[in-house]
Amino acid sequence: MESNFFRCLVRELEPVLVGSRIQKIFKPAPDIQTIELGRPGRKWFLLLQAAAKESALFLSAEKPENPAQPDSRTMWLRKRLVGRRVAGLVSDWPNRCLALRVGGEEPGYLVLDLREGASFVLELDAGFGLDPVWPSLDEILRDADIWRTCPHVSPALRRVLAGLDTSQSSALLEALRTGQSTGRFHVYATAPEPGRLLSLAEVLVWRRLGASQSQESVRVFDTALQAASAAYAGRVFGLVRASAGAADEAARKTAAKRLRRLVQKLEKEERRLLGMSGLGARGEAIKARLYAVDTNAKLATFTVWDDAGREIELELDPSLSLRANMEKYFRLAAKGKRGLPQVAARRVAVQVELDAVLAGRMPEPRGWRGPGSAADPGARGAKRQDIAVRRFRTSDGFLVLRGRNSAANHAMLSRHARPYDLWFHVADGPGCHCILKRDFPDQQVPEQSLREAAVLTGLRSWQTQGAKAEVHCALVKDVRKVKGGELGRVRVENIQHTLLVALDPGLEMRLGGD
Repeated sequence: MESNFFRCLVRELEPVLVGSRIQKIFKPAPDIQTIELGRPGRKWFLLLQAAAKESALFLSAEKPENPAQPDSRTMWLRKRLVGRRVAGLVSDWPNRCLALRVGGEEPGYLVLDLREGASFVLELDAGFGLDPVWPSLDEILRDADIWRTCPHVSPALRRVLAGLDTSQSSALLEALRTGQSTGRFHVYATAPEPGRLLSLAEVLVWRRLGASQSQESVRVFDTALQAASAAYAGRVFGLVRASAGAADEAARKTAAKRLRRLVQKLEKEERRLLGMSGLGARGEAIKARLYAVDTNAKLATFTVWDDAGREIELELDPSLSLRANMEKYFRLAAKGKRGLPQVAARRVAVQVELDAVLAGRMPEPRGWRGPGSAADPGARGAKRQDIAVRRFRTSDGFLVLRGRNSAANHAMLSRHARPYDLWFHVADGPGCHCILKRDFPDQQVPEQSLREAAVLTGLRSWQTQGAKAEVHCALVKDVRKVKGGELGRVRVENIQHTLLVALDPGLEMRLGGD
């Protein structure tokens, strides 16, 4: 994040943050932290990504998904900051640092450093927040590394100053020196580089000069808050998803390793019990010869005949009588027969669990009874597979979930949908619920994908026999289940779109519904 834009962003953050209370701190991914803030009846999330180059700071109405357990550093910050009110801000904007002054029994500062992350200190370093010294225009143009001693003179600023004529560059430098805002914030985004999943974005308080880079787009915003959200939300939410995916993959590997070992142990136990079950034949062989020997004799070996008439010499426990050895064989055989079905059933169940993990599905935690119950872990890695839904991919790659029955329609809203996902339902009558999954809040969904989701909704509704269907679209957060109502009954507080679409039955097959 460029320092001069950071300066403007902090100005707009001040009236939002001062007076709010810190409610929770999260770490959804490495180098990313979420500070939940709020006032009575309202809350929002301040997201910080700390990195040498690709740093970010922005406000979001939605909270990224979080690991089931916070790390020790996050717990340390929570202990010292949760419940405290933000009393003021101190900005060290050249170094892209913002300190939130908090009250309480131990007053201090929550420092948000775009290079190091969040920390709590009792006192700020000397010089924190002092106005920087601005070099002259000639000094800036002569020294390509001036950003090392004057971080507020960023390479991006030096480039634009070098491209303007003297009067224009002097005017821009004077405006920045005095803290005047242009009121226009330019977001430059480039397509992902090879080997990268996410696009790059930069926000500047001036317009770049020269031809745009290949595949580069530019959007202009009137506020720094809007520009920061547009530039960084997609990247940060994408990194959180990637981190969650990596954590899930690691969990799957760990689970697969554990389950393979368990299958091997159960197979070994099954073989042992099979051997025990076969000891009954030895008992029967001894029993067949008891009439001719002393049953109280204590022998080390005993000769018997098998069903084919062949002699077999059995090794016995010499501390036990012949009859006691026979009874021991019968007891062991009975024990093996009792345990064998249980171990075999357990081995099959574990193998099914292992096959599911190898197929990319994490099993339900044991004892899980659904959302809202005492056993619901709410873990990020728990994939709930028991909801009857069909899955489709729109032409633009968006995932659409469609409920197969009332129970699935009811459950999707709380178990498969985020607040910023889109919900679809046919107008004026019964029908399925559809959820179009978005990657992050404010992600733009192309018109084609909206219409395809609407068609998928209309095809399973009371309008399915018609040529067209009218379908409502709303944010999931604006859809409320009707307490005490039938499964699938909802109340919609705000409809974003109403789409009239032609029903094409072949769309389901083209979009690959499973």
